[in-house]
Amino acid sequence: MRILSLIRDMGGINHEINKIACNLNSSYWQMPLYLQEEYQTMNDNMVIGVCWYKEEQWERLKEIVADPEGIEDTYKQWKVDAEKTINELRNNGENVKKVSVDTEKMLLWANENNRPINGETRSEYAVYLLQQRKKK
Repeated sequence: MRILSLIRDMGGINHEINKIACNLNSSYWQMPLYLQEEYQTMNDNMVIGVCWYKEEQWERLKEIVADPEGIEDTYKQWKVDAEKTINELRNNGENVKKVSVDTEKMLLWANENNRPINGETRSEYAVYLLQQRKKK
């Protein structure tokens, strides 16, 4: 299973998804025909991991992020946007998994890996958690 996480958790997600889709499509058409089937199989097995935060930890998340412009002001606003985007992805045939994130555990993981808590790190943490699930 190949795992893809979305940049910036869900903030600005449509732009990132379109960028990813555009890059994948342009690469696909430049591939030799014998590789296109393998590429399609790889995409069919791809999982998009989306950080799923806890409402009671939202304020703490806002305190620790290095990119406060990358997350919504309120949990309610974030959840509405996240659900909408997840539904759109699923309606387009994507395999989307919500990844429950404990803010303090993510902070520990980021500190151990010498990473700021930004969109890229949050996405990498979602991938890490999905990989841990797969091992079990």
